[in-house]
Amino acid sequence: AYLYRPRLVRAALSLGTLMLHDGAITVQERFYEHISRTDPNGQFFENVRDLIKEGSVEISKSIPTKGSQASAEINLKFGPKLQMSLLVLRMLQNACEGHFLDIQKIFVDQKASGLNRQSFNIVQEAVTLLTTITNTKEKFANMTTIEVEVIAKILDFLIELCQGPCGSNQAYITGSRAIEVAKKLMKSQIDVVEKEQMSLLSKAVKLISACMEGSPDDSIVIQLASKVESVLLVNVLSIIGRQMKKE
Repeated sequence: AYLYRPRLVRAALSLGTLMLHDGAITVQERFYEHISRTDPNGQFFENVRDLIKEGSVEISKSIPTKGSQASAEINLKFGPKLQMSLLVLRMLQNACEGHFLDIQKIFVDQKASGLNRQSFNIVQEAVTLLTTITNTKEKFANMTTIEVEVIAKILDFLIELCQGPCGSNQAYITGSRAIEVAKKLMKSQIDVVEKEQMSLLSKAVKLISACMEGSPDDSIVIQLASKVESVLLVNVLSIIGRQMKKE
């Protein structure tokens, strides 16, 4: 859809985002009912997956190849396909707001939920987009404001998927590379406006917290503990706390 009518797709995503704003329950219910009854082959999910994937491809193509004279430390360009990817994620985030569990559960495996005949893993594409962006940086010291903004938006989407809680998403994201990115962000010194830095650090911590929120699954906590040192979390929370006192 994006390749042929990008303006129409962009307008539809913007409208959907506005209609679903702030967890509009009636619109969420109609949205879920519609995709449950009218899309047995998962065309909606396939298109959504492909739109997010195109953002990752756009970023990957901008990364210099090994042996080229271009710098390996590039700055992210906010291209049209990446913009479209973020629009998709924002609409889906709004669809989940207020802990709409039925919608939260369908972004990993629609077939298991009895929704479609086949599944398209939207969460994995979002994680891939996140790791593709962060992999462009050998270090985060010169991260641009745009890069901070993009990473923050993807983290917001992943956080919303977990909150409520939604156990299946918590388990999936805990086992994904999103936690590695959160840890990398917490360990880094990001050279952007201080308020933005604190916001990104807060979101990294919030993602880990959301993965554990209300979960009866001890394996999630054990897995997170093996990936993220408790002393790192304490240090980051201390930094955030000192900044909040200043404000």
